[in-house]
Amino acid sequence: MIVSYNEIETTILKAAHGAGMEWGLAEEAAQSARFLSRFGLPFEAPFLRLLASHAWETLPILDGKILRPIRADAWLCPIRTGAFLSDLGKPDVVTIKRLISPILLLPFVERAKQKVELAWRGVSLRLDPPIVAFASTEPCALAASEAEEVSLSAGDGDAFESRSPAFEGAGAKVEQALWAKLQCYEALTYVPASAKSRASGAGAGEIDND
Repeated sequence: MIVSYNEIETTILKAAHGAGMEWGLAEEAAQSARFLSRFGLPFEAPFLRLLASHAWETLPILDGKILRPIRADAWLCPIRTGAFLSDLGKPDVVTIKRLISPILLLPFVERAKQKVELAWRGVSLRLDPPIVAFASTEPCALAASEAEEVSLSAGDGDAFESRSPAFEGAGAKVEQALWAKLQCYEALTYVPASAKSRASGAGAGEIDND
């Protein structure tokens, strides 16, 4: 099934918000999905894992060169973590602990526009914008649901495969069953507004002067 990049971005935006993510992070999630899909990298299953986890509710804490969850038993969200790293500018972080769906962090790392390697168990991704190269020793490692440790280092060396971003006018192939599940999250944004949701800013509010 081929889906346009615009539709991917819109669906992930609404799916993330439907799952409970605030709009700002949902917009970051949507851009992350677009980036990954243009490189033919997995995003559907990683996003489903993230949306089910509500990991964005956990705050990251910087401990020297280690970024970790504020609670030892929690998991970090790659979207919140990526936004956190972006806000730091050029962070001196070399290790990220307990990260859900680590592939979703890749677009944020790419924003630095410099050679860098992002690695977790079974896979290494090397960025030399606009090229992404990766070496994987485990077939499912790219779409790993979680990683106990993710490392950031200088992006040197060879990789098994390199990819350039696809033409913007093209679309991406998605797995229909996974896409349908993402659309279920998207549909949560279409639930009729209640008094509670109106009070929080949805819909026209309690007073409608139509």
